[in-house]
Amino acid sequence: MSARRRGSGSPTTPLRTVLLLLAAMLPVLGLLVVAPQASAHHVTDKITFCHATSSSTNPYVTVTTDPASVLTRGHDRHTGPVWSPTLDAHDAWGDVIPSFSWIDSHGVLHRYGGLNTDRLDVIANGCVVPPVTVTVTAPTSTDQTCSASGTITIPSVTGAAWKVDGTTRSPGTYAAQPGDHAVTATALAGYTLVGTTSWTLTIAPRTGCDVVVVTPVEPTIEPSAACGAEGTWTIPATTGVRYLLDGEAVAAGTHPGPVDGLLTVEALPGYRLSDPYWSFELVVAPAAPCPTVVTPVAPTSDPSSRCGVEGTYTIPTTTGVTYLLDGEPVAAGTYDGPIDTTISARAQDGFTLSEPTWSVHLVVAPAEACPVVVTPTDPTVVPSPRCGVEGSYTIPATTGLRYLLDGEVVATGTHAGPAHGTVTAEALEGYALSTTEWSFDLSVAAAAACPVVVVVTPVDPTVTPSTTCGVEGTYTIPSTSGITYLLDGVAIEAGTYDGPATGTVTAVADEGMTLSDPEWSFALSLAAANTCQLPSTGGGSLAGTGGSGLPLAGVAALLLALGTGLVVTATRRPTTR
Repeated sequence: MSARRRGSGSPTTPLRTVLLLLAAMLPVLGLLVVAPQASAHHVTDKITFCHATSSSTNPYVTVTTDPASVLTRGHDRHTGPVWSPTLDAHDAWGDVIPSFSWIDSHGVLHRYGGLNTDRLDVIANGCVVPPVTVTVTAPTSTDQTCSASGTITIPSVTGAAWKVDGTTRSPGTYAAQPGDHAVTATALAGYTLVGTTSWTLTIAPRTGCDVVVVTPVEPTIEPSAACGAEGTWTIPATTGVRYLLDGEAVAAGTHPGPVDGLLTVEALPGYRLSDPYWSFELVVAPAAPCPTVVTPVAPTSDPSSRCGVEGTYTIPTTTGVTYLLDGEPVAAGTYDGPIDTTISARAQDGFTLSEPTWSVHLVVAPAEACPVVVTPTDPTVVPSPRCGVEGSYTIPATTGLRYLLDGEVVATGTHAGPAHGTVTAEALEGYALSTTEWSFDLSVAAAAACPVVVVVTPVDPTVTPSTTCGVEGTYTIPSTSGITYLLDGVAIEAGTYDGPATGTVTAVADEGMTLSDPEWSFALSLAAANTCQLPSTGGGSLAGTGGSGLPLAGVAALLLALGTGLVVTATRRPTTR
């Protein structure tokens, strides 16, 4: 086909019409392109999901609701795994919710991711979790013997419930009479059994055994003693006898009530009943209903962890229980110690205590007082002051401490030397050392030995006063072995000296000597001699002696002058008398 020639002007009217139609349809086409993508998860009506219950026999219910209910009523918080019969009894399981999208009132698209979306098969299965497949292990039996009854052993198979001859049985081994016994296994909730689920077990009777006559013993009954506490009934263990309650075998032992039935017996192989028609009306009435039983929880205590900080105790919060502290109600919470008292409990309305006389003794010891920190003080040492006199050391009296010298306790106070060793300190009870490194090296040297000392006694000097004019008196310094005499502090030799003289004579002991009186002294006082005076001539002349008077007077004057000079010369010079 050849192309139609176009003119140089505007498009023809048909073409323009087509273009206008296409332009008008563009928004619609855009919606068609976008809308499928937006509406792929757009929920405009209802959401169907599986809501978890608290019953393992019916773990889920189907719920169909609007998206807002899923989000505002908390279904999105029902997290947890998908229910399985293998879950522990205390484990919770979660909802199964598919993901979905919705548009809010502002036209904003939102998306919810869902819960357990890997198990949407549960929703497709009507919120029924597909069962767990279990292959059953076959039961076994043993034949009767002369010494033992036949037995049937039910194996333990997860997910299977058992019946023997129509009676529900738990896994285990049971005595069984000779003959055929029907054993069946049925699946528990959440399981499905594959393979054989029913068996006929044949127990052969004993042969060649003597028959023993046995007498059944009546069961014992303990009626309910308190509300909520069922009474009991005890089937005796009677050799050769099997008891049946309303036709069903019942094991020997104690069973809880209530019960109301006819107890009969049958002899085991090798035995015969003394009374084939023996029976017993077994009735144990139900216990009276009780208020909700609550068990008080003992308070907890947290002892002091360090000095000066009290320990604590905590009164628990227990539904239905009011705790009493010394008989007064005390609120739950944590309190500071110390405490030493009895905590009891009282049931609140609608409750009863599992132990009516429940009580505990609560003790939180007081915190230990923090020790007083003390600092050791160095001992003082006084060395020997002189020969023969020992030095000393003083152990201080420090509150809270005792001192030890080379590990031995040493009393406070002053002790005589000599002493050598290490002084340490030890804190008394209630005190602590400011430092554990303190010690003191104690050293008090022994006093030097004194030389042998001779005691000498000073002797008083002697004084001889002048008795003749012009002739001085004398004083004598004695010669005393071991003593040096001093006149006014200047040493003076022993001997006799002419006066006049004044001063104080003292004594000093020579080396190796000691004065008997260290304070000895002597006050020396010797007056000068009187001056001689010639007789007066009265201005006359002497009687004539046949010579001239002038020469005699001159001689006298010369002699006086010579005597005076001798006196001066002899002053303080010892003389030999």
